[in-house]
This record gives sequence, C-alpha cells and structure tokens, in this order.
Amino acid sequence: MKKNLRIVSAAAAALLAVAPIAASSVTANAAVTVNNAPATQNPTEAANAVTVNVDLTATAGKTTAQDAINSVKLSATGASLVGFKTANVSLLANGKKITDLSTKLNATDSYQVEVSGLGFNGLVNGTNYSIAGGTVNITANANKHYIASQLASKVTFTSDAFQLTDASLTGTPYVKEGNNVVSTGAVSLKENTVSAIVNAIESKYAPAIDGTAKASWSNLTADVESSLNTAGIKLNNGKFTAPANAFTVNVTVKANNGKTTSFPVLVNAYQEAANYSENPVITYNGTKYDHSQAITLKPNESFNNVAVNGTVNTKAIEDAFKAVVSSTDSNNLSVSVDTSKVNTAVAGNYPVTVTAKNPNGKSVVLTFNLTVGAKDASYKTVAQEGNIYTINGNTATKTNDTVKAGANVATFGTVTVDGVSYTRINSKTSNQFVETSVFTAETGVEKTIMHNAYYYGKDGKRVGTDKITRYNKISVVDKLVSIDGKSYYKVANKNLYINADNIDGTSRTLKHNAYIYKTSTKRANKQVLKKGTKVTTYGASYKFKNGKQYYKIGNNTDKTYVKVANFE
Repeated sequence: MKKNLRIVSAAAAALLAVAPIAASSVTANAAVTVNNAPATQNPTEAANAVTVNVDLTATAGKTTAQDAINSVKLSATGASLVGFKTANVSLLANGKKITDLSTKLNATDSYQVEVSGLGFNGLVNGTNYSIAGGTVNITANANKHYIASQLASKVTFTSDAFQLTDASLTGTPYVKEGNNVVSTGAVSLKENTVSAIVNAIESKYAPAIDGTAKASWSNLTADVESSLNTAGIKLNNGKFTAPANAFTVNVTVKANNGKTTSFPVLVNAYQEAANYSENPVITYNGTKYDHSQAITLKPNESFNNVAVNGTVNTKAIEDAFKAVVSSTDSNNLSVSVDTSKVNTAVAGNYPVTVTAKNPNGKSVVLTFNLTVGAKDASYKTVAQEGNIYTINGNTATKTNDTVKAGANVATFGTVTVDGVSYTRINSKTSNQFVETSVFTAETGVEKTIMHNAYYYGKDGKRVGTDKITRYNKISVVDKLVSIDGKSYYKVANKNLYINADNIDGTSRTLKHNAYIYKTSTKRANKQVLKKGTKVTTYGASYKFKNGKQYYKIGNNTDKTYVKVANFE
C-alpha cells in the first residue's frame, strides 16, 4: 500500500470541544499528512509566519530512506524558496541522520526531513518572521522570530517529527490515570506556563493501547498552545495570566496505525495567594471547594451518562453538591446548576457548572463534564459546523438539525453514499449521520469584507438577519463555491457562505467617462475614469441623498463611489 506523505504547515483550528475523539484520522491542518490524512498535530502559527511544505512518498516496510529522499518536494507559503537540491536532503530517524540509505522505513521510528542550503526570498527587510512546520538552524529572538536577512541564505530547515502508519497494527489509543481508563481529565497548575500544563498532563495521565500498535502523545505543546489561543488566553514567552475561569485543553493521543483519540483536560490556572475565607464552600464527594475550579466526577456517578434524547437529572446534581455560606459559617446555601450547553439530542461530553453565591456576593463555580450517550462510546470533536443526515438505502437526506463546531459526538463507523463519506452518530443502530468531513478542520484565509454582507446557507438562502459589516475581516475557505450560478466563499469551519461580490467585487466596464464621488455632491478627487475602462465594484449599489445609485470602488476604506448609470 503506497502512502503519499505530505508535510503541511498551516494553523491548526482550535477546538472548543470538551470530549474525547476516538479511532479517527487527526485534523487536516496537521503538520504531517499521509494520503492527505494528518499524522501529527500542527504547531500554532504566529504573525508573519513562513509556512514550509514538504511532500514525500513513503510506505512503511517497503520504501528505503534513499527512495523517500528522492521523492521530497519543498515549497513555502509567505516566501519563495531558493537553493533546494535533492542532494541537500537528509532523513532523520529519532533525531539521528540515517546514514545507511538502503534502510527501509517503518511505523515505529519518528522521522524528520532535513534540507540544507536554503534561502527564503520575498521577505521584507527589518520584519520579524516565524517558521511554521519545523525549525531552522538560526538563533531566534526572545519571541521565536527571525529577521529577513537571517533567512536569506545558507539555512538548514528541519521538519516537524512524524511517523508512518501501518494499518495492519491493531488497537485504538486511550488515556489512563493510574490503572483507570479515563475519557476526560482535570489538572491544577502551580505556575501559568505552557510547560506547566504539559508537565501536569504527563505526570497525571498516560497514553495506552490494547493491541499491537504503539500509543503516544501527538504534540502536547502544540495542542496546549492551540487550546490557549481558542480560550482567548494570550502567551508571552510561554507564560500567561490566569484567566477568569477554568479552560479546556484538547490534547491528542496517536497510535502508529493511524488512529487517534482526543483527550479534553480542564485546566485550573494558578491563582495568586488569595483569601477565600469569605467565599462559599461547596462539598462534592467528600471534598470541599472554596474557590472556582474544574473537577472530575467520581466513577459511575448516578447523574452522568444521560441517555440520548433523555433528560439531565438536575435535581440529582443539586443533591450531590452541598454548599455553606463560608468556611466559618455553616448555614446552608442552595446551588444553581447550568446545563444550557448540554445537547441531549447528540451523544457527547458537555460542560456543566454548579454555582453557590453567599450573602456577601461571593461565588464559587465548579465545572465538570457530563456525558450524553453510552459510557464507553468513542467520540470525535466537530471541527466545522454541519447538518445531520438520514440515509435510506443509497439516498442521504439532509435534516434541519446540525452539529456545531466544538461539539463532541459519539461515532459508530462510516458509510459512503454517492462518493461522500458519512459518519454514524449517537448509537450503532441510529439513522443519524454527519458528513465525515465535519471532523476535519478547514484552513481559513483572512479576507476583508468590502460591502455589508449577509450569511447564506448551502442552498443560497439567507440565514437569519446577522451580517458582517464592511471593512471587517473574516476567515474563509480560499476557494469559490457556486450556488445557483452565484459565487460564494464558505466561512471557515461554519456551515455559512458569503457572496464573493462583497469580498472580491465584480469587474464592470464604463460606458461613459465617470467621476469618483465622496458624497452625492462632493467628488473624492480630480480623477476621471475613461469610457471603456474596467472598474471593480463591491457589492450592491448604495442610494445617496440625491436619489441616485452608486457602487463602491477601490479595495480600501476610502469614500470612493461611481454612479451605477455610468456602467454598461
């Protein structure tokens, strides 16, 4: 079986999910892909990132190191590469250069592609750049950036580490805490750094697998950085300020047979020494909590594992959490339970909060994950919003129900209808499916809205009344989609579309000489656009105070308009 290995450096879509993904391919925006299925988690790109792409072909147990090297192709996004030669390519196994090039590659070792003698052209002098998809042999500044002149020549690039997969190996990876299998985790920090989160996870949890394959963490550091970005937590040299509440970090466990599991960990940031004596105290399962944090439910908790389409037992949750006014006041307080984020129609894991507030106005909020569906189900994180389908024979029918990006759904295999892969959700016997592609994050490119734009569905019908106003930026899939003869951009990782005319504009030909106006009575400048000139206009026309229609022209925020009547 031939495996086309492609190393792709693109920003990973940050997942908002709080439940595990099992037995699946990893996200499409990973740093390494095999047959267009990712093999590693992708690093988080910084501003002015130069993305390095490496393509090679390799088959575990068959391809030699020399053959793999000969197949390597290199490109970059954000710069142009010079100096690439196959003679300058090396292959590393577990960090060491392979010297015997007749060695056959396997599914056990960790590989990297190393290319020397490179130069990055097209960079702006004096500007700081980051490298995505690997490292270079240059000393970076404190923010892990390089200046353009450093990257101009004689650069050695080393790709992110990756593994080949061998589908003949058995087993699905999972996570253990001691001798117990766990589907979610929670850690508390002693300092607020990326490394502290990584160390806390590694010290408390371990990857495991039941089969002949081997399991390991995919890329804890990249997963943590991506999750921090999703939670709106800014990093400064690997450090961050404690946020207002606990947050979820989604980390990935991989196996060298290509299967992965996503493991959500609720993180309690380190808080500076504080006086909690006036806080209410909540007791759960014998443990007292005097400040807000994420917790893990005890095994086999009665109110956990809600049946699909069932009802959350809020009363049982209230009964399990007891609260008093403070550590020095034992008068009882009622607790409030928020299950608004639980969707019992779709099996998955969802956050629930329990809050106690005392007469002093002090509050303590505990957060835990509640499971909907079978206890031992396998879960996948939805990366992009999509519809739920029913399938009758060989016909797939779209329903009005959807799964939202960040949701965590129980999955039970795939089927293919008319060339489209669908994944069964909720139970082994349900007739509910989603397109398998919803579990693959889309890479978005940032574009500027030049004219107020409404959102549309796949059918070309307007969705709601929300709109994105002109001159704001939006992340879209950089490929036009035709709906009923009109061109649209799909919003990245959402089931929404925007009319491309509001972004790219439409080229129109002038039938008369035309002035450029700022208002209905004032010209923007002295320029005269000549008859026959092609001019790009953006979106629908505007009606000015004089009752005449004008198109916005110019890919900028200037007030520049031309009368509609001047165009053919």
